[in-house]
Amino acid sequence: MVKKIIGYGLLVIIAFFVAILTIPSTISPSVTKEIKADPKAVKSLLTDIQKFKYWDPKSISDSSVSYSFSSENDINFLQVTDSLNNIIATYEVKKSNSEEVHITVDLPKVDLYVYKFKLTKTELGTKINWSMDFESNLMIYMLGAERKLEMMFSEGLNSFQKILTNN
Repeated sequence: MVKKIIGYGLLVIIAFFVAILTIPSTISPSVTKEIKADPKAVKSLLTDIQKFKYWDPKSISDSSVSYSFSSENDINFLQVTDSLNNIIATYEVKKSNSEEVHITVDLPKVDLYVYKFKLTKTELGTKINWSMDFESNLMIYMLGAERKLEMMFSEGLNSFQKILTNN
């Protein structure tokens, strides 16, 4: 009887871990900040892909990586390469208008992510909303990935505001 209970208990534990590793979950971090600047100035800095590394909280500031800017068919790219010249990430502005900017982050062998920025003119300046959606497993969601990304996005928008006000 005890062996049966232990066996069922182990089966339930294994089923739980398999479930949290295989059940898909959408993670949708989103942060909004009001910036005391004209929407055109905000959009201009958002679409300047060369300056993206200065306010992206996930940028790598290490001597073993290098950033290179290139342009092809009027599309600007920022590539991050390691010391062996392997591409770590490619950033590109995919969509840009007065209300929205989309920046793709292509991580080879991982996935393509889209940072979405929505701009709204306010009395004090511009309200900017930074969001993204991606699929992951339930365990990543349970570990608080969404909240951690929101904290990073908030840090990024604070850096963005500092760069904008210092220009």
